[in-house]
Amino acid sequence: MVIRKILECFLLLQDSLWDRVRLFPACSCPRLTGHHQQKLQEVSSWMYKRCALFVLLAAAFLPFCTRAVLAQTCDATLLTGSEKGYYYKFGMAIRQVAARTREMNLCIQTTDRNLDNVAQLEAGNVDFAIAQSDVAHDAWYGHPPKFHHRAAGVQIVMPLYLEAVHILLRPHLNISRLEDLKGKRVGVGLQTSGTEYTAKHILAAVDLQSENGGKNFEAISTSDPVFCHSVKKLMDGSLDALFRVTVVPLMDIRNAVKLDPNAVEKENTDCDAAWEVRLLPLDHELAERLVRDGSYIETLIPKAAYRQNESTLTVGVQALLLSGKSASNDNVKKLARIVRFKHAEIEEALSEIISSEHAGHDHAAENLPTLSLLDVPLPALMSFVHPSAERYVYHWWRSSWKSELTILCALVLVVGGMFWKRNRLGCAMQLQPNLTFAIAGTLLIWFIGACVLYHFGGVDEHFNSFPRSLVSTFLYLASCPGYALLNQDADSFAQMMKWISLVLLGGFASPLLKQGLDTLLEKVSLWLQNKEPASERRTGPDRSHDLRPIAPNSRTRGDGNIADQAFASGAD
Repeated sequence: MVIRKILECFLLLQDSLWDRVRLFPACSCPRLTGHHQQKLQEVSSWMYKRCALFVLLAAAFLPFCTRAVLAQTCDATLLTGSEKGYYYKFGMAIRQVAARTREMNLCIQTTDRNLDNVAQLEAGNVDFAIAQSDVAHDAWYGHPPKFHHRAAGVQIVMPLYLEAVHILLRPHLNISRLEDLKGKRVGVGLQTSGTEYTAKHILAAVDLQSENGGKNFEAISTSDPVFCHSVKKLMDGSLDALFRVTVVPLMDIRNAVKLDPNAVEKENTDCDAAWEVRLLPLDHELAERLVRDGSYIETLIPKAAYRQNESTLTVGVQALLLSGKSASNDNVKKLARIVRFKHAEIEEALSEIISSEHAGHDHAAENLPTLSLLDVPLPALMSFVHPSAERYVYHWWRSSWKSELTILCALVLVVGGMFWKRNRLGCAMQLQPNLTFAIAGTLLIWFIGACVLYHFGGVDEHFNSFPRSLVSTFLYLASCPGYALLNQDADSFAQMMKWISLVLLGGFASPLLKQGLDTLLEKVSLWLQNKEPASERRTGPDRSHDLRPIAPNSRTRGDGNIADQAFASGAD
């Protein structure tokens, strides 16, 4: 409405100016008379005054016009984090894909206090936001000191990705448990950040308090956003431990925990100059206790991620896409559908965003976070999922019935083929019983392992359904890359399963291998002696096919029946 009024004023100004100019007669002479010059000055003065008035009106109404335009172009607002964080980058990627599909227009808002994202949703100031699962859990149950009442209007649209808790220890700090940080100086990240919130929660789980009368360690927050500056404090002894909640792997952490101090040729940051910094694993009992209420997920940091000698047990927070009171059901449904079915395009847009920010950097688009939680069940958080988004959140049957049906059809074909060729299969089993038992035992271990890993899979998208677990278990037993387990129980069972399958297969197949090796050695020996194998030598015509019985009363000269020769007179 405001823009239309300004345009109407501009058109009236144009019409009035044209009327004044029409009064000026067409002049064919090069010089103007005094009367014409006076008219021209009047028109010019009037025009300047009206233009100045128009500019002043436009400047006065510009803020209101901008708000009106934004209100018309944005279907919903998405609150993320700082422009340097992954929340903002993921939000921009989702916005680009949503605009490309023309389903909805998202306006991205940034904030340096992403801990308040849930509170902003509950207050109705924004429609959607990205927040950590432990923060959202405390908001849902109204846990102090951050929250004092339940955030009933905040619901899950879609889980996005996992951020692991990294605990870095300074060189020569020989501790093995989180409780050993008592009396130490611990860096908990930026002030009022998600890392600080998570670090204090985890430390409180082992009775480590940094405030009030029970203070038994020193929690050191920082206002410096450069992580490598905190790593430098680890090296000079100002800090004993340092928390960082982020995706795996992070290049700065990889450089800080490197085993070889000469691994980095050129030291560009304080992380490059660090060495002998190591990751502290959590106790299994502590990890199980932290994940019990759904705030965290148990995970393993693979040893290949940071080139370590062994994997590190830790917990992770889920980056959740949440909706607030002001979000409409239709927008929730649209946004959930975009994230579910356009996740590949979102990841590609994220790669382009990070590559453009780090142009020329060797690791600009390497090891980018993916939407790894889209295919992971949420048993502890399903009650907080928005009703309009339930059909898009992962469900074991709805999301994998096609693969389930494919596996079932393949099993039916295999069983049918075995029944059709049962005679030949029986003969083969009779001829090679050891090999039969070896194959049957290996298949049984494979099936049992798939069931167990499906139960323990949890955060790993390769084991979130039984058909995927069957395929992934086979690939894991075959040591194919890309199938690292993210659960300590599952990893321990998988290692045991590997050894049992090797022993079983080797034990039953060893006689067959010995028989084949003996046959090969015999052929090599005969070849060296220039002799033919016994099976190829022929002493006479082959009469093996003549199986006609000998008549009991038949007699031949010089070649009688064996029984008659045995009972002949004079025979011994």
